[in-house]
Amino acid sequence: MKLNLQTQIKEQKILLAYLEQNASAALAEKINNGIPANKDGTQLVMKKDLTGFMKYATEEARKAAPKGATSACVEDKTVFSWLMHYFEEDSIEGRYFHPDGTPYTPPKKETKKPTATTALKANSKPQPKQEAELTLFDMLAAATEQEKAIPESKPESVVPKPETIEPEPAIVESKPEVPVEPTFIDPFEGSEDPPPMAFSSELDPTEDEIQAAMEEYSQMETPVVGLEEPSEPPLLAHYEKMLEVQQQYPQATILMIVDKDMEVYGEPAKVLSQVLMLKLDHRDFGRYGCLPRIRFPYTDFEQYFDRMNERYELALIYDLNHYPIHYPKEAAKVWVTETAYADEDGVLHETDPAIDTAALVKLQQLIGDILIVR
Repeated sequence: MKLNLQTQIKEQKILLAYLEQNASAALAEKINNGIPANKDGTQLVMKKDLTGFMKYATEEARKAAPKGATSACVEDKTVFSWLMHYFEEDSIEGRYFHPDGTPYTPPKKETKKPTATTALKANSKPQPKQEAELTLFDMLAAATEQEKAIPESKPESVVPKPETIEPEPAIVESKPEVPVEPTFIDPFEGSEDPPPMAFSSELDPTEDEIQAAMEEYSQMETPVVGLEEPSEPPLLAHYEKMLEVQQQYPQATILMIVDKDMEVYGEPAKVLSQVLMLKLDHRDFGRYGCLPRIRFPYTDFEQYFDRMNERYELALIYDLNHYPIHYPKEAAKVWVTETAYADEDGVLHETDPAIDTAALVKLQQLIGDILIVR
Protein backbone atom coordinates (compact mmCIF):
# COMPACT_ATOMS: atom_id res chain seq x y z
CA MET A 1 0.00 0.00 0.00
CA LYS A 2 1.62 3.27 -1.19
CA LEU A 3 1.92 6.05 1.41
CA ASN A 4 2.69 9.72 0.72
CA LEU A 5 5.53 10.04 3.24
CA GLN A 6 8.92 11.60 2.53
CA THR A 7 12.13 9.82 3.66
CA GLN A 8 15.53 11.45 4.19
CA ILE A 9 17.63 8.78 5.93
CA LYS A 10 17.94 4.99 5.83
CA GLU A 11 16.01 4.51 9.10
CA GLN A 12 13.02 6.44 7.73
CA LYS A 13 12.97 4.16 4.64
CA ILE A 14 12.76 1.11 6.95
CA LEU A 15 9.90 2.70 8.89
CA LEU A 16 8.05 3.56 5.66
CA ALA A 17 8.42 -0.03 4.40
CA TYR A 18 6.94 -1.36 7.65
CA LEU A 19 4.00 1.06 7.45
CA GLU A 20 3.23 0.16 3.84
CA GLN A 21 3.15 -3.54 4.75
CA ASN A 22 1.11 -3.30 7.95
CA ALA A 23 -1.09 -0.18 7.73
CA SER A 24 -4.81 -0.74 7.27
CA ALA A 25 -6.82 1.04 4.59
CA ALA A 26 -8.26 3.47 7.17
CA LEU A 27 -4.80 4.30 8.52
CA ALA A 28 -3.40 4.78 5.00
CA GLU A 29 -6.26 7.21 4.25
CA LYS A 30 -5.44 9.14 7.44
CA ILE A 31 -1.70 9.29 6.62
CA ASN A 32 -2.16 10.35 2.98
CA ASN A 33 -5.00 12.89 3.40
CA GLY A 34 -4.78 13.89 7.08
CA ILE A 35 -7.70 14.50 9.42
CA PRO A 36 -9.89 17.61 9.88
CA ALA A 37 -8.89 19.79 12.84
CA ASN A 38 -9.86 23.12 14.39
CA LYS A 39 -6.94 25.30 15.47
CA ASP A 40 -7.43 28.78 16.93
CA GLY A 41 -10.93 28.90 15.43
CA THR A 42 -9.68 27.94 11.94
CA GLN A 43 -10.67 24.81 10.03
CA LEU A 44 -7.44 23.00 9.13
CA VAL A 45 -6.09 19.58 8.16
CA MET A 46 -3.57 17.82 10.46
CA LYS A 47 -0.96 15.54 8.85
CA LYS A 48 1.92 13.59 10.35
CA ASP A 49 5.29 12.68 8.85
CA LEU A 50 8.31 10.53 9.69
CA THR A 51 10.34 13.50 10.94
CA GLY A 52 7.69 14.14 13.59
CA PHE A 53 7.76 10.46 14.54
CA MET A 54 11.57 10.56 15.01
CA LYS A 55 11.09 13.33 17.60
CA TYR A 56 8.27 11.37 19.25
CA ALA A 57 10.37 8.16 19.39
CA THR A 58 13.33 10.04 20.86
CA GLU A 59 11.12 11.38 23.66
CA GLU A 60 9.66 7.91 24.32
CA ALA A 61 13.17 6.41 24.48
CA ARG A 62 14.21 9.14 26.93
CA LYS A 63 11.24 8.22 29.16
CA ALA A 64 12.09 4.50 28.99
CA ALA A 65 15.78 4.99 29.84
CA PRO A 66 16.93 4.24 33.42
CA LYS A 67 17.30 7.18 35.76
CA GLY A 68 20.62 8.93 35.22
CA ALA A 69 21.36 7.12 31.93
CA THR A 70 22.75 9.09 28.98
CA SER A 71 21.54 6.64 26.31
CA ALA A 72 18.89 3.99 25.74
CA CYS A 73 18.51 0.97 23.45
CA VAL A 74 15.07 -0.04 22.18
CA GLU A 75 14.07 -3.24 20.41
CA ASP A 76 12.75 -3.10 16.85
CA LYS A 77 9.29 -4.36 17.79
CA THR A 78 8.96 -1.57 20.39
CA VAL A 79 9.90 1.10 17.83
CA PHE A 80 7.38 -0.33 15.34
CA SER A 81 4.65 -0.30 18.02
CA TRP A 82 5.47 3.39 18.68
CA LEU A 83 5.26 3.98 14.93
CA MET A 84 1.75 2.53 14.62
CA HIS A 85 0.55 4.35 17.76
CA TYR A 86 1.96 7.70 16.55
CA PHE A 87 0.02 7.62 13.27
CA GLU A 88 -3.17 6.05 14.70
CA GLU A 89 -3.59 8.27 17.79
CA ASP A 90 -5.33 11.56 16.90
CA SER A 91 -4.37 13.21 20.20
CA ILE A 92 -0.71 13.25 19.08
CA GLU A 93 -0.43 16.43 17.05
CA GLY A 94 1.38 16.68 13.73
CA ARG A 95 1.64 19.60 11.32
CA TYR A 96 -1.35 21.75 10.35
CA PHE A 97 -2.26 22.83 6.81
CA HIS A 98 -4.99 24.92 5.21
CA PRO A 99 -7.50 23.05 3.01
CA ASP A 100 -5.60 24.30 -0.07
CA GLY A 101 -2.41 22.56 1.16
CA THR A 102 -0.49 25.62 2.39
CA PRO A 103 1.18 25.32 5.84
CA TYR A 104 -0.65 26.94 8.75
CA THR A 105 1.19 29.58 10.76
CA PRO A 106 -0.28 30.27 14.22
CA PRO A 107 -0.85 33.94 15.09
CA LYS A 108 1.87 35.52 17.18
CA LYS A 109 0.96 36.49 20.71
CA GLU A 110 2.04 39.97 21.73
CA THR A 111 4.11 39.95 24.88
CA LYS A 112 4.99 43.17 26.70
CA LYS A 113 8.56 43.33 27.87
CA PRO A 114 9.02 44.90 31.32
CA THR A 115 10.78 48.26 31.02
CA ALA A 116 13.69 49.22 33.20
CA THR A 117 11.61 51.92 34.94
CA THR A 118 8.85 49.44 35.80
CA ALA A 119 11.37 46.93 37.14
CA LEU A 120 13.07 49.64 39.20
CA LYS A 121 9.78 50.78 40.71
CA ALA A 122 8.78 47.22 41.52
CA ASN A 123 12.07 46.50 43.27
CA SER A 124 12.48 49.86 45.02
CA LYS A 125 11.63 50.12 48.73
CA PRO A 126 10.75 53.29 50.66
CA GLN A 127 13.88 54.67 52.32
CA PRO A 128 13.65 55.89 55.96
CA LYS A 129 13.78 59.65 56.43
CA GLN A 130 17.13 60.98 57.66
CA GLU A 131 17.36 63.56 60.41
CA ALA A 132 18.96 66.88 59.53
CA GLU A 133 22.65 66.97 60.53
CA LEU A 134 24.64 70.08 61.55
CA THR A 135 27.08 71.26 58.97
CA LEU A 136 30.58 72.67 59.66
CA PHE A 137 29.35 76.20 58.94
CA ASP A 138 26.53 75.83 61.47
CA MET A 139 29.03 74.75 64.14
CA LEU A 140 31.40 77.68 63.36
CA ALA A 141 28.49 80.13 63.58
CA ALA A 142 27.47 78.70 66.97
CA ALA A 143 31.08 79.00 68.29
CA THR A 144 31.23 82.65 67.17
CA GLU A 145 28.07 83.48 69.10
CA GLN A 146 29.53 81.87 72.24
CA GLU A 147 32.75 83.96 71.96
CA LYS A 148 30.72 87.14 71.75
CA ALA A 149 28.86 86.22 74.93
CA ILE A 150 32.16 85.76 76.98
CA PRO A 151 33.70 89.06 78.40
CA GLU A 152 37.19 90.01 77.25
CA SER A 153 40.11 89.37 79.76
CA LYS A 154 43.62 90.77 79.78
CA PRO A 155 46.38 88.42 78.83
CA GLU A 156 48.56 87.18 81.66
CA SER A 157 52.35 87.51 81.66
CA VAL A 158 52.84 83.88 81.98
CA VAL A 159 52.95 82.24 78.65
CA PRO A 160 50.80 79.20 78.76
CA LYS A 161 52.18 75.94 77.54
CA PRO A 162 50.99 74.91 74.18
CA GLU A 163 48.38 72.30 74.34
CA THR A 164 47.86 69.64 71.76
CA ILE A 165 44.52 70.24 70.22
CA GLU A 166 43.03 67.26 68.35
CA PRO A 167 41.26 68.31 65.21
CA GLU A 168 37.60 67.62 65.20
CA PRO A 169 36.33 65.29 62.47
CA ALA A 170 34.92 67.13 59.52
CA ILE A 171 31.26 66.64 58.97
CA VAL A 172 30.32 66.52 55.33
CA GLU A 173 26.80 67.18 54.37
CA SER A 174 25.23 64.10 52.77
CA LYS A 175 23.08 64.76 49.77
CA PRO A 176 20.44 62.26 48.67
CA GLU A 177 21.55 60.24 45.64
CA VAL A 178 19.53 60.68 42.50
CA PRO A 179 18.61 57.21 41.12
CA VAL A 180 19.88 56.60 37.63
CA GLU A 181 17.58 54.53 35.46
CA PRO A 182 19.50 51.64 33.84
CA THR A 183 19.29 51.29 30.10
CA PHE A 184 18.33 47.83 28.76
CA ILE A 185 20.27 46.82 25.65
CA ASP A 186 19.07 43.82 23.64
CA PRO A 187 22.26 42.07 22.35
CA PHE A 188 20.30 40.43 19.51
CA GLU A 189 18.42 43.53 18.33
CA GLY A 190 19.08 44.13 14.64
CA SER A 191 20.90 40.80 14.23
CA GLU A 192 19.76 38.06 11.84
CA ASP A 193 21.37 35.31 13.92
CA PRO A 194 18.98 33.42 16.23
CA PRO A 195 19.50 33.73 20.02
CA PRO A 196 21.49 30.98 21.76
CA MET A 197 19.74 27.90 23.18
CA ALA A 198 19.59 29.43 26.66
CA PHE A 199 17.14 32.06 25.35
CA SER A 200 14.99 29.57 23.40
CA SER A 201 12.06 27.58 24.72
CA GLU A 202 12.49 24.94 21.99
CA LEU A 203 14.24 22.01 23.69
CA ASP A 204 13.45 19.27 21.16
CA PRO A 205 16.47 17.52 19.57
CA THR A 206 17.52 18.58 16.09
CA GLU A 207 17.33 16.35 13.04
CA ASP A 208 21.12 15.88 13.13
CA GLU A 209 20.93 14.68 16.76
CA ILE A 210 18.11 12.26 15.87
CA GLN A 211 20.05 10.92 12.88
CA ALA A 212 23.21 10.46 14.97
CA ALA A 213 21.22 8.57 17.64
CA MET A 214 19.59 6.30 15.04
CA GLU A 215 22.95 5.56 13.38
CA GLU A 216 24.43 4.67 16.76
CA TYR A 217 21.46 2.37 17.46
CA SER A 218 21.71 0.67 14.05
CA GLN A 219 25.34 -0.28 14.78
CA MET A 220 24.41 -2.11 17.95
CA GLU A 221 23.93 -5.86 17.61
CA THR A 222 22.49 -6.59 21.04
CA PRO A 223 20.39 -4.36 23.34
CA VAL A 224 22.19 -3.04 26.40
CA VAL A 225 19.98 -3.37 29.50
CA GLY A 226 22.58 -3.00 32.24
CA LEU A 227 22.80 -6.75 33.00
CA GLU A 228 24.49 -9.37 30.84
CA GLU A 229 22.12 -11.88 29.26
CA PRO A 230 22.76 -15.51 30.18
CA SER A 231 24.82 -17.32 27.57
CA GLU A 232 23.05 -19.94 25.45
CA PRO A 233 24.32 -23.54 25.66
CA PRO A 234 26.00 -24.91 22.51
CA LEU A 235 23.61 -27.01 20.36
CA LEU A 236 25.88 -29.76 19.03
CA ALA A 237 23.08 -32.25 18.31
CA HIS A 238 20.98 -29.58 16.58
CA TYR A 239 23.88 -28.64 14.29
CA GLU A 240 24.45 -32.28 13.33
CA LYS A 241 20.71 -32.68 12.64
CA MET A 242 20.80 -29.55 10.49
CA LEU A 243 23.71 -30.99 8.42
CA GLU A 244 21.77 -34.23 7.95
CA VAL A 245 18.66 -32.42 6.68
CA GLN A 246 20.79 -30.15 4.47
CA GLN A 247 22.20 -33.24 2.71
CA GLN A 248 18.65 -34.51 2.22
CA TYR A 249 17.43 -31.16 0.80
CA PRO A 250 20.53 -29.35 -0.60
CA GLN A 251 18.60 -26.35 -1.99
CA ALA A 252 16.38 -25.81 1.04
CA THR A 253 16.63 -23.18 3.75
CA ILE A 254 16.64 -25.01 7.10
CA LEU A 255 14.35 -23.81 9.91
CA MET A 256 14.67 -25.27 13.42
CA ILE A 257 12.44 -25.00 16.51
CA VAL A 258 14.50 -24.38 19.68
CA ASP A 259 12.77 -23.56 22.99
CA LYS A 260 9.50 -22.36 21.38
CA ASP A 261 11.45 -20.17 18.93
CA MET A 262 11.97 -20.78 15.22
CA GLU A 263 15.56 -20.11 14.14
CA VAL A 264 17.46 -19.85 10.84
CA TYR A 265 21.29 -19.98 10.64
CA GLY A 266 24.12 -19.13 8.27
CA GLU A 267 23.90 -17.12 5.05
CA PRO A 268 20.08 -17.58 4.72
CA ALA A 269 19.73 -15.83 8.08
CA LYS A 270 21.56 -12.75 6.74
CA VAL A 271 19.22 -12.52 3.74
CA LEU A 272 16.01 -13.21 5.70
CA SER A 273 16.91 -10.61 8.31
CA GLN A 274 16.50 -7.98 5.56
CA VAL A 275 13.43 -9.60 3.97
CA LEU A 276 11.54 -10.14 7.26
CA MET A 277 13.07 -7.08 9.05
CA LEU A 278 14.29 -9.23 11.95
CA LYS A 279 17.31 -8.67 14.17
CA LEU A 280 20.49 -10.57 13.22
CA ASP A 281 22.57 -12.07 16.04
CA HIS A 282 24.68 -15.26 16.49
CA ARG A 283 24.31 -18.76 17.93
CA ASP A 284 27.25 -20.73 19.40
CA PHE A 285 27.53 -24.36 18.22
CA GLY A 286 30.57 -25.25 20.32
CA ARG A 287 33.35 -26.86 18.28
CA TYR A 288 31.40 -26.18 15.07
CA GLY A 289 31.81 -22.44 15.57
CA CYS A 290 29.38 -19.50 15.73
CA LEU A 291 26.80 -18.86 12.98
CA PRO A 292 24.61 -15.83 12.14
CA ARG A 293 21.04 -16.32 13.32
CA ILE A 294 17.54 -14.87 13.16
CA ARG A 295 14.67 -16.09 15.33
CA PHE A 296 11.00 -15.44 16.01
CA PRO A 297 8.26 -17.21 18.03
CA TYR A 298 7.11 -20.38 16.26
CA THR A 299 3.52 -19.15 16.70
CA ASP A 300 4.40 -16.41 14.14
CA PHE A 301 5.52 -18.97 11.54
CA GLU A 302 2.37 -18.51 9.47
CA GLN A 303 2.95 -14.75 9.44
CA TYR A 304 6.38 -15.13 7.79
CA PHE A 305 5.77 -18.35 5.81
CA ASP A 306 4.50 -16.80 2.55
CA ARG A 307 7.35 -14.29 2.29
CA MET A 308 9.92 -17.06 2.83
CA ASN A 309 8.32 -19.76 0.70
CA GLU A 310 7.80 -17.55 -2.32
CA ARG A 311 11.58 -17.08 -2.43
CA TYR A 312 13.06 -20.30 -1.04
CA GLU A 313 12.48 -24.01 -0.62
CA LEU A 314 12.04 -24.69 3.13
CA ALA A 315 12.70 -27.62 5.46
CA LEU A 316 11.42 -27.43 9.06
CA ILE A 317 13.09 -29.40 11.89
CA TYR A 318 10.57 -29.45 14.73
CA ASP A 319 12.11 -32.37 16.64
CA LEU A 320 15.47 -34.17 16.54
CA ASN A 321 13.78 -37.58 16.53
CA HIS A 322 11.37 -37.04 13.62
CA TYR A 323 11.57 -36.42 9.91
CA PRO A 324 11.58 -32.76 8.81
CA ILE A 325 8.63 -31.07 7.09
CA HIS A 326 9.50 -30.16 3.50
CA TYR A 327 7.98 -27.14 1.74
CA PRO A 328 8.87 -26.86 -2.00
CA LYS A 329 9.34 -23.35 -3.33
CA GLU A 330 5.97 -21.80 -4.06
CA ALA A 331 5.32 -21.10 -7.73
CA ALA A 332 4.51 -17.58 -8.82
CA LYS A 333 0.79 -16.95 -8.29
CA VAL A 334 -1.58 -14.14 -9.21
CA TRP A 335 -4.58 -14.28 -6.85
CA VAL A 336 -7.88 -13.55 -8.59
CA THR A 337 -10.11 -14.17 -5.55
CA GLU A 338 -9.46 -15.25 -1.96
CA THR A 339 -9.50 -18.94 -2.99
CA ALA A 340 -8.50 -18.84 -6.70
CA TYR A 341 -5.18 -17.92 -8.36
CA ALA A 342 -3.65 -17.98 -11.84
CA ASP A 343 -0.24 -19.63 -12.37
CA GLU A 344 2.52 -18.53 -14.75
CA ASP A 345 0.69 -20.12 -17.69
CA GLY A 346 -2.54 -18.25 -16.89
CA VAL A 347 -4.39 -21.38 -15.73
CA LEU A 348 -6.94 -20.66 -12.96
CA HIS A 349 -6.75 -22.87 -9.85
CA GLU A 350 -9.23 -23.17 -6.98
CA THR A 351 -7.77 -23.77 -3.51
CA ASP A 352 -9.07 -24.83 -0.12
CA PRO A 353 -9.02 -22.38 2.82
CA ALA A 354 -5.57 -21.75 4.22
CA ILE A 355 -4.12 -24.34 6.66
CA ASP A 356 -3.05 -23.21 10.10
CA THR A 357 0.66 -24.12 9.87
CA ALA A 358 1.34 -23.57 13.57
CA ALA A 359 -1.50 -25.96 14.46
CA LEU A 360 -0.12 -28.47 11.93
CA VAL A 361 3.30 -28.43 13.65
CA LYS A 362 1.70 -29.05 17.05
CA LEU A 363 -0.43 -31.87 15.62
CA GLN A 364 2.59 -33.54 14.01
CA GLN A 365 4.50 -33.32 17.29
CA LEU A 366 1.67 -35.25 18.97
CA ILE A 367 0.95 -37.98 16.39
CA GLY A 368 4.18 -38.06 14.36
CA ASP A 369 4.03 -38.91 10.64
CA ILE A 370 0.73 -40.81 10.77
CA LEU A 371 -1.10 -37.90 9.17
CA ILE A 372 0.47 -35.87 6.37
CA VAL A 373 -1.33 -32.77 5.06
CA ARG A 374 -0.11 -31.14 1.87
